[in-house]
Amino acid sequence: MADRTLALAFLPAGATVRIHTGTNPDTFAQSTDTNGDGYVPQQVDDGLGDSTIFVTAEGYQDYAVHFKFRNIRDNANEPRPLNQQVNMGMDIPNMVKVGPPLPPPGALPSLIENGRDFVDPSGERIVLVGTDQFLAFRQFLSGMDLTPWFAESRELGFNMWRVFLQGSRAQNGVLDLRPTEAGYYEHLRPFANLLNQQGIVLLATIGVDNQDVQSPASHWSNVYRELEGTTRIISKANEWTKNLNGQRPDAYPNPSAPWSQGSDQQDQAPFRPAGSVMEFHPVRNYTTAMRDAVASAIELFEVQHYGNVRLFYDEPGRMGLDASPAEFANPAICRAYARISSALCAGVVFHNREGQSGRLMGELTRSCARGFVRGMQL
Repeated sequence: MADRTLALAFLPAGATVRIHTGTNPDTFAQSTDTNGDGYVPQQVDDGLGDSTIFVTAEGYQDYAVHFKFRNIRDNANEPRPLNQQVNMGMDIPNMVKVGPPLPPPGALPSLIENGRDFVDPSGERIVLVGTDQFLAFRQFLSGMDLTPWFAESRELGFNMWRVFLQGSRAQNGVLDLRPTEAGYYEHLRPFANLLNQQGIVLLATIGVDNQDVQSPASHWSNVYRELEGTTRIISKANEWTKNLNGQRPDAYPNPSAPWSQGSDQQDQAPFRPAGSVMEFHPVRNYTTAMRDAVASAIELFEVQHYGNVRLFYDEPGRMGLDASPAEFANPAICRAYARISSALCAGVVFHNREGQSGRLMGELTRSCARGFVRGMQL
């Protein structure tokens, strides 16, 4: 194939531009610096469609955005790639945001499984520190800039996002997302790669609101295929007894590890047989929640004998704004809960109202998040 020219304009002088090609294996076009006019031509393969553009510049926040290369139809109605100029402050609004330089992304956590834990390459135990980002794939698919959310997670210390891969606003009030939408599957790998490049593991929750969405079993297989090779944890469903339209998790094929059969509703034991990960929704009454931060793990492992799988509290009480229980509006209590939970869990998610609805955290939630992340440190 011949190359084509992608010209990027209106960037800060001296900015470095990389284009992630979205191929398998993943590759990058050669990094190029802009000239004194903030303009740089990039030679890219004419077979590219969906890709990701990365921009770094001193004194500016790092930026990453999904980009779809354009084609035209020739006289034979065949697609023909165009040379293209992208005016980053115009075609893609707010391309580079002024502000203090961000620290580089944290190292992407290892998902090496060892007994009931994840460990790093040296064998040291690690615990994944997650946060709700239910709408992140919806936002990415719609072309939204996720940089502010990456900056938030980087600043606070989160290294896993819990993301819903489908949804019905009639059920959840905020999210409409269906795999029949144009470009859905083609965007999954670029989305997961973008998170991984930011040091974030994707907790990919598939079966959400399927009583409305009505996705067939083949949808699960398609998602597995697109996410294979990325650093992700597959969750078959959120609260499967409510959201799988009468089906059981074992009605759907199993992916490669790490994966979970999905969560059930509050205080319900994980589905058997469990995957290599099991998700649990704890009770939200404050006294019980604090006690069960340890007691639930002991019950599941030592009494119900789930064996060597990795336990996630993926939806504990909501913390910060609109806390449930109310005590979880206190950063010190959030820190204590995280400290207790991290003792026996392989991962815990900071459940919060803003993350449920696709918004950045307000100050109360951020304060609770800081306490929670401190509590999760081993």
